[in-house]
Amino acid sequence: MGITTWISGKLASTLFAKLANKAFDGLTEQTFTERLNRVINQTVDAYRETFNIPEGDPSGYHFIWSKELVEFLVEFSFFLDFDEDKLAKALRQNPNVQDFKKEQVNDFYQLFLAKAKADPILRKLDIETHYKETIFKISERQKKVIQDIEKANDAISDLADRNKNIEDRLEKILAALPQKELQKVLQSVQVDGNNNLVISGIQGSTITINQYVQQLPPKQQQQLLENLKFITNPPPDPQYFKGRTQLLKDLHQKLQEKHQLLIVNGLGGMGKSAVAARYIRQIQYQSAYDQIAWITVTKSIKDQLTTQLGAALHLDYNEKPDNQSNFEYLIHYLVNDRRNNLLIIDNVNKLEEFGDIEYDIKRIPWKVLITSRVLPEDFAHLRVNELEMSDAKALFLDIYPKIQGVGQLEDLMTHINRHTLLVELTARLARENDWSVQDLLDLLKKSDELYPVGQGKVKIGLHAEFSDSEKRERIDRYLMAMFRPEEVTDEMHRKLLRYFSILPPEFIAKEQLLTLFSLDSTKVLNKLYRMGWLDKDEDHVRFKMHPLLQDLVRKSLQPDLGNTQELRLTLESIFDRENESYLKDHQYPAYAESILDYFQRDDDWIGRFALYNLGDYYRNTGDFEKAMAYYERASEIFERLDDSRNVAVSYERMGSIYKEKGEVQAALELFQKEVSLFEELVVLNPHNADYK
Repeated sequence: MGITTWISGKLASTLFAKLANKAFDGLTEQTFTERLNRVINQTVDAYRETFNIPEGDPSGYHFIWSKELVEFLVEFSFFLDFDEDKLAKALRQNPNVQDFKKEQVNDFYQLFLAKAKADPILRKLDIETHYKETIFKISERQKKVIQDIEKANDAISDLADRNKNIEDRLEKILAALPQKELQKVLQSVQVDGNNNLVISGIQGSTITINQYVQQLPPKQQQQLLENLKFITNPPPDPQYFKGRTQLLKDLHQKLQEKHQLLIVNGLGGMGKSAVAARYIRQIQYQSAYDQIAWITVTKSIKDQLTTQLGAALHLDYNEKPDNQSNFEYLIHYLVNDRRNNLLIIDNVNKLEEFGDIEYDIKRIPWKVLITSRVLPEDFAHLRVNELEMSDAKALFLDIYPKIQGVGQLEDLMTHINRHTLLVELTARLARENDWSVQDLLDLLKKSDELYPVGQGKVKIGLHAEFSDSEKRERIDRYLMAMFRPEEVTDEMHRKLLRYFSILPPEFIAKEQLLTLFSLDSTKVLNKLYRMGWLDKDEDHVRFKMHPLLQDLVRKSLQPDLGNTQELRLTLESIFDRENESYLKDHQYPAYAESILDYFQRDDDWIGRFALYNLGDYYRNTGDFEKAMAYYERASEIFERLDDSRNVAVSYERMGSIYKEKGEVQAALELFQKEVSLFEELVVLNPHNADYK
C-alpha cells in the first residue's frame, strides 16, 4: 500500500499537537491533560535530540510522530502497567510509520516515564482525575465491589505488616525483660497460626505476649508497652514537669473529637515540646493510639518525614527516582493506613514550612500534633502560656529545694513571667552556684537596668503586660545575663558549647557525642548539664541544647571553621570509614547537614564534604534530589574558588544522576563539560596522571 500522506517539517508538529489535544478532550480534568501534554512534548523533543531523528521524509515518518503513540500515551496513568506489545502492534498497523525495533519503543517509553515521575504534580493530578469516585460516578454496586477489594487489600497489607514486624516486636520485648525472664522467653517464644507471638511452657501452658505482659511488674509493663507503641525514638518524659493538667485534657479532647491536625503554639521555651512529650507518656492518653511517631524538625519537614518516618514504617524507596516521589509514596502509605495512629512533628517554626505539607498532611487519617512558635491561619491550635504561680514555684523547688529566700520566690517568678525555661534555668543556676533568690533577683534587675525593654514595664508585677515580641526580647536578655557565654573560661566548655550550638536541637545519644567530641567519658557533659547549658533524659544517656541557648552561644562564641575544626574532621573521618547503613542508623547525616547549614560560605572543606560525603551518601542511598542539591552547592563553591578539578568531579556526579533518571541529554551535557575541564587541566598539567 503506497503512502498517501507525507508528513514533514511543521506539519508533523502541528498534527502531533492536534492529535494530542483531540485525545485529551475526552478527559475530565484539563489541568491533568495540560500537564501530561507538556511531558509528552518534552519526551519527543528529548528523544529527537538524543537520537537525531528527522521530522519526516517521503518514505514515511518515525513512530514518535504517529497518532497511535499519542493515543497510547494520553491513556497513561502511574498505576497502569506498560503494554509494550500492544503499542508495537498498533504502530505496525500504520503503514506510514517507518520500521522500528521494540527496544526503540521501550527506550522512548522509559524516557517518558522518567520525565513523568520527575513531575510531582502530575502524579497528584493522576490520582485526582482517574481514581476519585466523583470523577467516574461509580455505581453503588461498583462501590461495594471496590470497598470489598480495599478491605481485602487492607487485610493482606495488615498481615504482611504483622509478618514484617514480628522480629521488631520480639526484639523490643526481649530488650525490656530482666535476665532471668529473658532466658525463659528465649527458650519458649513462638509464632502461632494467627501470627501472634506466644510463649509456651511458662506456668505449664501457652499464653500470648499480652497475657505475659500483664503478669509483669507495673514498671516493666509500662516500659514494654512503650517499646511496642513508639515506632520512632521519642524524647524522654520531661524530668521536671508541673501543671498543664487541663491543657493536656484539652489537647486530647480536640484530637479525639474534632481536630485531626492540631498545633500547640507558644513562645520559645514555654514548654510546647515538653507538653507533647508528657502527653504521649501518660498512659491514659498513650493508650488511645495504636502507634505513635515523633519527628523533630531541624531542616526540611518533607525530608525528615520521608527519611525518619519511612524508615520506621519499613518503606522501600529503592525504586523511587527522587525525594519528592519518596514523599508521595509515604503519603500514599499513610492515607491507606486506617489505624488510630498519632504523628507528632516538633519544632516547626517557619510559616512557609506549613505550606509545604498542609495539603498532604490533611489527607492522612492519622492524628497529627505540631509544635510551633508561629501560628498559620486556618489551623486549630492550643496556646501554651506561662505557668500558674503555684506550678512555677513547685517546678523551681523540685530542681533546687534548698534555695535560700523562699519567701521571695513569688517575686522571682513574677519577674521572669513564670516562663517555663527560665524557671528551670534559674533553679539550676542557683543550685550550681549556691545562690539565693535575692542573688537571682539582683542579677535580673541589673539586666533590666542595662537593657530596658517595654519603656518602664520593668517593675515587679507589670511583666504580664508585655507583648509577645517584648517577652521574646526579655527572655533573650535574661538568658544573656544568666549565662554570659563570652565569660566562660574553661576551653573545653567553650569548645563543646560551640559544637552543641551547630548540631540539631534534639536529644543525641551519649555514644555519638563521645565519638563526635573525642571524649572518654560524659563527665564534662554532666557538668554542662548541671550548669544549665544542656538538658538530658532521666536515664542520662542522651543530651541536647535548647534552641534558645543555641542562638545565645552562636551570637557570643561565634562558631567558625577554625574553632570547630576538630568536630568537622571527626565527622569527615566517620563518613570516610563507615557504610551508609551505619551512618543512617546513627543519625550522622543529620548532624552533618546541620553543620553545613550553619556554615553558609565558600570554603574548600565545605565543598569537599558536600561533594564527597553528603552528596555521595544520598546518591548511594537513592535520594537523588538531595544528592543533586549538595553536588550543585559543591560545584558553585569550587567555581568561585577556581578549583576546576572538583568542578569537573561535580559535573560527573550530577551527570550520573541525570543518567539514572533517564534524562540522557542533560547527562551528556554535564559529561561533556567534565571532559572539557579535564582536557584543559591536562594541557596545564601534562605530567599529572590524575587528569588523564
